[in-house]
Amino acid sequence: MAVKFSVLSDFAIRALTANKMRSFLTMLGIIIGVGTVVLMMSIGQGSSAQMMARINEHYSFTPIGVT
Repeated sequence: MAVKFSVLSDFAIRALTANKMRSFLTMLGIIIGVGTVVLMMSIGQGSSAQMMARINEHYSFTPIGVT
């Protein structure tokens, strides 16, 4: 037996309005969590690129052709 979408949406809206603080804290936690993951990934990518640039700067490898 399938439940109508309107019944489910009405139930969800009532649950959100009845538990405003819990809903707010849940959304806040999700926002902080996603932001933290994005921040850590960007820091990792930036430091990796900086490390490769420093290695290439100090140890410039020039290709040698052998004929």
